[in-house]
Amino acid sequence: MSNVYATVAQFSMLYDVRVSAQLSNDQNSSNSNNAVIQFMLDMEASAMDCVLNGRVAIPTIMANVPLILTKVVCAGAAGRLYARRNDMPAAVKADVEWAADWIKQFMAGLVTLVDIPPLVVPTLQDSNYPDGQSSFDNAFGTVPSPFGPINTRGNITGNGGSSGNNCNR
Repeated sequence: MSNVYATVAQFSMLYDVRVSAQLSNDQNSSNSNNAVIQFMLDMEASAMDCVLNGRVAIPTIMANVPLILTKVVCAGAAGRLYARRNDMPAAVKADVEWAADWIKQFMAGLVTLVDIPPLVVPTLQDSNYPDGQSSFDNAFGTVPSPFGPINTRGNITGNGGSSGNNCNR
């Protein structure tokens, strides 16, 4: 999937172009190395794809990227650029921390994306059985395990192995 979240031009609007040039170009030039900046943006975009996948409809985002995702991706890229050096400014450090916190909140369901529908995923229910067995255990005439019964910790007990052997599943 290509990076639809942030461009070098958007990155340059958020962060000082002079500093970006120094961070992206190791040749003592005053010109930015856009290929390096784009690579950092692409790495952060890939991470964003991983966060969003399975949580929201990706095609909806690709059609109209929320600017908050642009900010998160750019902050991550700025952090990666400064990681190559030892002098991250407080404002960039705050942006990087904010982006990491926003991702954690998004993954926990505490923040959402405006106008981006979440994927509808069935809610998993706990077993109604106190011992944790599934309602599908022994359903449809299934045969119990040849290794013996399974205790509540998921360990095999009984006649399936040596007396001191527990196999965690």
